[in-house]
Amino acid sequence: MSLNLRTLSLAVALLSGLPILSPVRSLEAQTQVQTLHVETRPGARMTTLTLVFPEGARTDPADQSGVTFLLGRTLEAQAEAALLPLGGSLTIRVEKQDSRVTLTIPTHQWTVAWSRLRGLLASDSLSGALLERERARRLEELLFQQGAPVHTFLAQWHRHALAWALPVEQDPARPAGGSLEDIRRLTLPALEARRRQVFRLDAAQALLIAPPDAPAIRAIEESVQDPIRPAPSAAGGWEAERLVVNRDLTSSWIGVAWPIPDEVHWVTARFLAHRLHEMLNPTLPEPGIYRTEVTLMRAGAATLLTVVATVDPGVTLRRERQILDAMALLAAEPLQGLTLDFSQRRWKSALALRRMEPSAEADEGGILPDPEALSALLSGTRLRDLAAGLPAARILIYGPVPMMAAGPALLTLGPVLDP
Repeated sequence: MSLNLRTLSLAVALLSGLPILSPVRSLEAQTQVQTLHVETRPGARMTTLTLVFPEGARTDPADQSGVTFLLGRTLEAQAEAALLPLGGSLTIRVEKQDSRVTLTIPTHQWTVAWSRLRGLLASDSLSGALLERERARRLEELLFQQGAPVHTFLAQWHRHALAWALPVEQDPARPAGGSLEDIRRLTLPALEARRRQVFRLDAAQALLIAPPDAPAIRAIEESVQDPIRPAPSAAGGWEAERLVVNRDLTSSWIGVAWPIPDEVHWVTARFLAHRLHEMLNPTLPEPGIYRTEVTLMRAGAATLLTVVATVDPGVTLRRERQILDAMALLAAEPLQGLTLDFSQRRWKSALALRRMEPSAEADEGGILPDPEALSALLSGTRLRDLAAGLPAARILIYGPVPMMAAGPALLTLGPVLDP
């Protein structure tokens, strides 16, 4: 059973046995969230709450890159002492686009755990000792990563693919985990100030997963409201562009991106990404193709389907053509018969496996539609229409251009940026 509700305060009151108070005048008003999805899981003994906050690393202050990331790690470390005695756990994941907090707790411990989580996100003093411990760990990671070619490629790729959808002041290449210089100088007051900006429950979207006999689930059934929809993206700002960057490296990277229209259901978008990944990753990979990832990325209100491939320089241009040809094939005619059936089954199986972890539910886009609607969203025609409606892609080719030109060049290199 899957439900939607505006306020988390109702769920909190019901689960804790408290009376339901007015959301306007109540002291519980601070516990409201923008959207609450509720899903029941028969036989579950744990309750899982995932809170998605719209502030992420992209909105870190200009001289404090990584402050949200370091704050998340410090809060996560501080939560251990508060939640482990209850048999619970807390994970905090800071992305560029948003921040996600997942509480997993035995259902009978919900009231205490929820109170401790609210204190952690809003009022408890941050531990200076834990901050220094997490700072040292992050600095070790950054020192290890320093100068890695994949990071310089990703910085260039994010600027090339995502900048059109973001405000001018937000650099899409800015790393979520911060820089060495900024992580070294972050202070406890800076983290406290950032906590007040990021972890505001009234700005969060939530997913609550609980056993069907939980009091909140039974009572919420009569109070369903539609979730708030995200603002439409600036689709008109997309322009196709192909950029080739010459770097003296031993491998090449390819980035290809298409914007997904706002009205497309997340199921269809993810199925398209799944099918494209299948086509580009056969059981026996071709020589020289090291890795190909197909993902959906968020930038502001926009969603992009992206392909990132790591290859031997000599096959760079051939791999670029294969990526574009695969999407063209999906746009040409609908999948049908055994090919469609097998692809749907693999997608559903992979989704079910990921969703065994409750916190993954929020990552997947929310509650699954009913079987009839799901079947329509996964149809070959729906997949073909989405692929056919995508505009021309943005492409970044990054690596040693002389070695690319020596390979089987099925595409011309075009203008080359040689920094």
